[in-house]
Amino acid sequence: MPLDEKWKSACIITIGNELLKGRTVNTNFTEIAKMLTDHGVEVTSGLVVMDAPESIGWAIKTALLSSDIIVTSGGLGPTFDDMTLASIGEALGIDMIENLDALEMLKARFGKMHLELTASRRKMAVFPEGSEIIPNSVGSAPGMLLNHEGRIIISLPGVPSEMRSMLASAIPRVIGHDFFYFDKSITFPGVMESQLAPFVSDIMRRPGNMAYIKSHPLQTEDKNPGIKVEVSARTDSLAKSMEIVETMLREIQEIVKKFGKSSA
Repeated sequence: MPLDEKWKSACIITIGNELLKGRTVNTNFTEIAKMLTDHGVEVTSGLVVMDAPESIGWAIKTALLSSDIIVTSGGLGPTFDDMTLASIGEALGIDMIENLDALEMLKARFGKMHLELTASRRKMAVFPEGSEIIPNSVGSAPGMLLNHEGRIIISLPGVPSEMRSMLASAIPRVIGHDFFYFDKSITFPGVMESQLAPFVSDIMRRPGNMAYIKSHPLQTEDKNPGIKVEVSARTDSLAKSMEIVETMLREIQEIVKKFGKSSA
């Protein structure tokens, strides 16, 4: 179910009361965002919601308003609060059915462990009708791929190792054409962020808004100033993205050299 060949935007929805209570650090968001970015997808928003049908449904409906790809993490499993797929089905008005592919995967997994396929375990085979399954080679709960009116929803478990391997296998199935991302950073000791700021917008406009410059202050400006400048580009070829980034970094270096001369 690859998407049309175009620039793609994504929303990441991480689900779990433990995230909102601050008991668990939301590393899944970071990993999902990096993986999508590295494949040329622009992550434009992120939502964190509790394990509740109304919250999950709201997040899905909100993400569908502006995103080509929605990736959810958390809420797949055998327990009562694993309700992500049912909440998605309810929010989108899609019937829930027992998916035969998922059922066979679960039978095989629990059979190897000589465990009964209880009602709780069988619950992990119930998906919105029309879903495709993402196999889980690390754990038990299969993931979901759903094309809803041309938008792709990817639902993954919250266990980081499971999420990571399953997203890696899902991305090639939904991205029809690769767009290539590249970034590089340079640190400039002694340079204030406010010195470089007036030049950033002009430099970014030159390659036609295909690049982005982000500066990160390393110290306060009045005490040992310094900045780390990251330049990134997303184009239809890795060579082009690299060329844009290197060119812009050279321009920034030339500007920074002038700062030194003006203060000499």
